[in-house]
Amino acid sequence: MKKSRWFLGELRWAKKFGELFLITQWLRLRRRKLIFLAGTGCHGNIGDLAIVEAELELLKFLFPGKKIIEINSNLLKRHTKMFARIIGGNIIFIQGGGFIGTLWREEDLMAKRVIQEFPNNLIVIFPQTVYFENSDFGTQVYEETCRIFQKHKRLLLCLREKTSYELAKNILDEKRIMLLPDVVTCLRLNYKQSKARDTILFCLRKDKEKRIKKEQKEKLIKCVTDFFGKEFKISNTDMILLHRFNIKKRKVYVQRKLEEFSGAKLVVTDRLHGMVFATLTNTPCIVTDNCNYKVSGVYEWIKQYRNILYVKDIDNIKGVDIERIINCVEEYSSELYLNQFRRLSKYIECGEIENVGEY
Repeated sequence: MKKSRWFLGELRWAKKFGELFLITQWLRLRRRKLIFLAGTGCHGNIGDLAIVEAELELLKFLFPGKKIIEINSNLLKRHTKMFARIIGGNIIFIQGGGFIGTLWREEDLMAKRVIQEFPNNLIVIFPQTVYFENSDFGTQVYEETCRIFQKHKRLLLCLREKTSYELAKNILDEKRIMLLPDVVTCLRLNYKQSKARDTILFCLRKDKEKRIKKEQKEKLIKCVTDFFGKEFKISNTDMILLHRFNIKKRKVYVQRKLEEFSGAKLVVTDRLHGMVFATLTNTPCIVTDNCNYKVSGVYEWIKQYRNILYVKDIDNIKGVDIERIINCVEEYSSELYLNQFRRLSKYIECGEIENVGEY
């Protein structure tokens, strides 16, 4: 039975590949210019889904005359070599996120397969956090990354915070790395704004990136409860879907999460996209780091919003901190971040990085 289900599943993926092949051939006959977005997520991490939606929106904005073809990770890992017949010599963008290095090895290897299988294509990796654990394995993956990335002469690696950018200088020369914001800062999705901000929303990690201990979370809840009293209810949420993921509903999942955040009086999170979603919805937010530096690094792009409070030590949060951020009225604008990404289209046009992005 299991083998039958596996076989039927593989047949469905083969069918999807065939459909994509026919679509691209038809577009070529019509002389349409193509851009490929490869490795998009097929799982229920809403932060990653928001990255895909932002990337598709951004590519349409930067390259209005070109057709964007998405290749999701499940399809890509099954047919990487065969995609040469579909992609040809066109530009390939690889999904952004935080998987270059040792934290999320499957996605890291997927990106490297694309780089190796398409040695002559212009490849752009959307903004990433690069992280290698301090171990023999970390050293092995770092050396592997240097070898594969350096061999490709038309690879541009984008980084979303300065720690990764400085680390990337040892992987590629500065002409092939670019500091840019996390792409979700450019997201402009319509969603139903909640009319009542009547919830204190805790959005904390439960996976291998978490750093906050149970006792610390309890202390945080007490601090918030002492400040607000019983007027607001405490709710827990996650950036991970609790039900089966349906790729056709990707945008809906993101819109629903934005709506949920827009109904909060305060968000407390250690998730990068928990922080970004709070910023997008003008929701006061207390944020701290996960197991690495990506949260504090991306915070530098949004620190001008006074309703977002980054803290290194959550044990030191005081009521006065909460009062200050909930009394700040902010209105989010994506224009600053879109302007940063215009440098990407200029790079593709002329092959040179205009300048280093600034926070």
